Amino acid sequence: MMKSMDWKSENNFPDEFHGVACEVYRGDPNWIPESPGMLKLAFGPHNRYFDKNSAWIGCEPDMARLAGFYNPDLLINDQHVAFFGYWETIDAYHANRKLFSEFESWARDKGAVTVYGPINFTTFGSYRIRLDRFEDGCYPGEPYNPPYYPRFLEDLGFKIAYRYMTLGGDLHQAYQRSCEISKDDMKRADENGIVFVPLTHDFLLKSLESLYELVDAVFSGNFAYTKISSEEFKAGFGATLARNICPESSVLALDSEGNIAGFFINLPDYGLLCRQGAPNRIAPGQLEYGKHFQFLMKPTLLLKTVGIQPKWRNQGLFTVMVYFCMKWALPHYSRCAGATMREDNYSLNIARRVFEGCDDIKRHYGLFAKSL
Repeated sequence: MMKSMDWKSENNFPDEFHGVACEVYRGDPNWIPESPGMLKLAFGPHNRYFDKNSAWIGCEPDMARLAGFYNPDLLINDQHVAFFGYWETIDAYHANRKLFSEFESWARDKGAVTVYGPINFTTFGSYRIRLDRFEDGCYPGEPYNPPYYPRFLEDLGFKIAYRYMTLGGDLHQAYQRSCEISKDDMKRADENGIVFVPLTHDFLLKSLESLYELVDAVFSGNFAYTKISSEEFKAGFGATLARNICPESSVLALDSEGNIAGFFINLPDYGLLCRQGAPNRIAPGQLEYGKHFQFLMKPTLLLKTVGIQPKWRNQGLFTVMVYFCMKWALPHYSRCAGATMREDNYSLNIARRVFEGCDDIKRHYGLFAKSL
């Protein structure tokens, strides 16, 4: 029997919600299992999201689950919107028709004109679904789902609002291309007094406040951006991210006064260590570069998150940082990929040039929308 409700963070989180994911991915060696503890924490009273925002959950035990999110202060195209997230389902369309119908009624009652998803709370969390290459598995945080998910959403009246892509291939070939592409921009950066140094674990931890301010300045114009507090940023992206990042290839760009002009945070693809079928599986929250990188055979570097101060945009810093990422990665990695880039983003245009002729990593994702 389906259960749905306006969610209150003080409620006891239903075990059936996590149980649906276990049923969907039963026997799938590539799935990176979600943590039931982290799931309950996300919907619990310590999540500041619930200070002023609303949520809804619905679950058909062992079949399908769905959550809804509404932020009254968030407008997209001058309209109130709601998000759906944490969606998982077995191959049973009828269960989803009921769930989405109730979610859409809830969203409409809140005042939403359009719904987007999947988005888990905000775009700082997991969002989007995989559209192809399901057999490839995934890295931690990458959208991963059964092949029938896009079809279900289309049958429910959703259309793709934004497309994204992970693109990559052989690191050595890509590095040669990056040398050519960044040549002129390298001269310009040098003339502007920009220096490029490794972004280390220690620097990341010491500079969280500066990075928080930079992240807000850099990403505030992004789709559905929702500002989080400094405390939330440090808790979610501080020590955990510092343990995971690749200190060999992550890049920091500093101006002539030593201020951060830009950064490029890279991670190894830890997927093979975290997937359900791994012999000695490591939960994503337990990953540490210093401990676990050595267990990756022919590792792939993920060019993950880049930010450039608004005053330094259009000055060629992006291509130069890509060059240093790849140069410093050469002794440690065999492959490289730009991760989850939006199709209309400058980063994907550069990635297509860098990986031209060696782009055997190609995975596509979609963020869906529906007018109510």
